[in-house]
Amino acid sequence: MRNRRKLPKPQLTKSIGAAGLGAYCHLLGPRLDMPRLFAAMDIVTSSSLSEAFPLAVGEAMACGVPCVVTDVGDSALMVGETGKVVAARDPNGLAEAWRELIEAGPEARSHLA
Repeated sequence: MRNRRKLPKPQLTKSIGAAGLGAYCHLLGPRLDMPRLFAAMDIVTSSSLSEAFPLAVGEAMACGVPCVVTDVGDSALMVGETGKVVAARDPNGLAEAWRELIEAGPEARSHLA
């Protein structure tokens, strides 16, 4: 099978540029090396508004990365006590959960995961 790299949606690229986040957001497209990428992360977030069973959350957890997720679908059940769960559509809750995990430090995050 030929590897076809999907280009990011123009609307997303435009929104990132308009927000001045171009230097901070990297749209990588399809990847075959996700375990390597997850292992380099400190926190993984799923801010979905609706999700049945978020595979990315399970993959991150399998790589030992704590997650911050919105309480949709099975996300809260998956994360349990190993991360943080916030209400959907609550950007302040996401920011607070990130702050808590960042301030807890690498050792505490590693213990959670």
